[in-house]
Amino acid sequence: MTIEIDQPELEELIRQRMESGEFQNVTDLIRRAMESLAVPAVNTADSATNRQRAEAFSRWVERHATNVVLADEAMTRESFYGERG
Repeated sequence: MTIEIDQPELEELIRQRMESGEFQNVTDLIRRAMESLAVPAVNTADSATNRQRAEAFSRWVERHATNVVLADEAMTRESFYGERG
């Protein structure tokens, strides 16, 4: 399959994400993008089993596991306002 990207800014964003190591390859990027889409209607909150909801939640957590966590010192009032306190 060939996918054509006709927006230079999107191509640059993909290139940056690939270079950062966030994705192993383009297939990984597409797989993770597809997994982040809404869960199919079969797995809606009303019809999904507990196991399906737990698995969907686990996938969601895995996608966000690479987020940077700020140190406690970065979350102080002084770090936000400095001398203006």
